[in-house]
Amino acid sequence: MDISAVQSHQDECLQAADYMLWALQRLFEREDDRYWEFVKSKASLVHDVDDVQEKAYGTYYDKRNPLSLEAIKKGREYRVD
Repeated sequence: MDISAVQSHQDECLQAADYMLWALQRLFEREDDRYWEFVKSKASLVHDVDDVQEKAYGTYYDKRNPLSLEAIKKGREYRVD
């Protein structure tokens, strides 16, 4: 297996992963969900390790428990700093 470093503009899959992570970052840090709303149907699972409202290992967001701005705000009430 060969591993090589490339810039995101050189690989379409890396661009997609970059955009998904950027959309998640904006959702969590700026409470801006417009980009996440655009791509959320492409994500099957998000693990928020800081949202310990129900389990000590965090919260899994998926189709049954969708990730949204409201869910993040609710989870912040229980965050451990």
